[in-house]
Amino acid sequence: MEITDALKMYLSRFQLIIDLQKNLLDLDEDNYDEMITIIEKMPLFDDYHTFCHFLESIDSAIYARPKKFKIYLKLIIRYEQKIKKEFDPFALHRIIGSHIVNYHLYKHGFYTDEIFREISQKHDSEIQILLEMIESSSDPEKTSKLLLEGRNPEDYLVAIQNDDVDSLISIISQRNLNVNDTIEYFEYEISYFFKKQATLIEYSAFYGSVNCFKYLLNQCDLNYSPLLAEFAIAGGNHEIIHLVENHSKFNTNILEISIQFHHYLITDYLLNTHNINNDLISSLAVSIRFYNLDYFVHNITKATDINKQIIRFWQHENLLSVAVDSGQLDIVEFLLSIKNIDVFQPGFPVFFSFQKTPLEIAKEANENEIVKLLEEKIRSQE
Repeated sequence: MEITDALKMYLSRFQLIIDLQKNLLDLDEDNYDEMITIIEKMPLFDDYHTFCHFLESIDSAIYARPKKFKIYLKLIIRYEQKIKKEFDPFALHRIIGSHIVNYHLYKHGFYTDEIFREISQKHDSEIQILLEMIESSSDPEKTSKLLLEGRNPEDYLVAIQNDDVDSLISIISQRNLNVNDTIEYFEYEISYFFKKQATLIEYSAFYGSVNCFKYLLNQCDLNYSPLLAEFAIAGGNHEIIHLVENHSKFNTNILEISIQFHHYLITDYLLNTHNINNDLISSLAVSIRFYNLDYFVHNITKATDINKQIIRFWQHENLLSVAVDSGQLDIVEFLLSIKNIDVFQPGFPVFFSFQKTPLEIAKEANENEIVKLLEEKIRSQE
């Protein structure tokens, strides 16, 4: 069927998850009980697939709002028995991407020692690094506690995290710190975004620490902070973003970061006020990978070539291969319902001779439900 017809068929299912995702992004300690009441009125636990989308939405919220990861963890633990009943540990790990959150779940008994060790050795190098840090530490208990906090424990970075500009100024002065230096990435950080190795001002932009940001803006050389706009958009603080606009150019990459982090209003703002050449298929691929269903639903009908190949980080990909690789069952099912979708078009990686079809990607990732959908589609075309 045509894209518009397919969307009509799937819209109510998608809208349920979009509403859930927006509620999750708004979740905090003050409205936790109210949000739980709203969430539990949704038919999220009626079947395995919807329950799976519920957990995938929590995972996307952890990525999009890492500073609130503990409240999302609280939500996962609330449904511990339901999760253990429906998901084996390896399936749960495929959904929850954060090494810090998975370590919390391990400490709460979601994974046995043996299974967590197997996951670290065979499936997740980040968890392996985390465990090696603890085992090689002179104080394993202290290291474990620091990892569970999910943020860098350096005192000057804690000052930025808390937007404590007076403490930051004092520490910089006492230690004669270079405000233009980059911060080495540590496994303590829950957000993989810091693998980009932020400067202090970029770090403050990510944390939305307005007072620290303004101080550093007057102290640092922005030539040493080429990723300032990326960190500002990821952080989502509107005041900081407007300050950064005076110093940085906002391009397609910036737009896609706003989609990654589910900053809906910022995405609209960038499209409406900046002359950004939006590659629609590329931005849709980002929305799939980071499970931003709101952007996907509002823009998929604009796609003129549903099978268009794009190149990202030296990888060839298309919407179906990204959906399969990301384990997004609902989006895979939707895409397979569209007329002329190419189920044989290879996706990853760089070299054409090594590229894999969506079915090969799904089998390698043990995404059995997606494998079934793809095999059914292939049989129907034979």
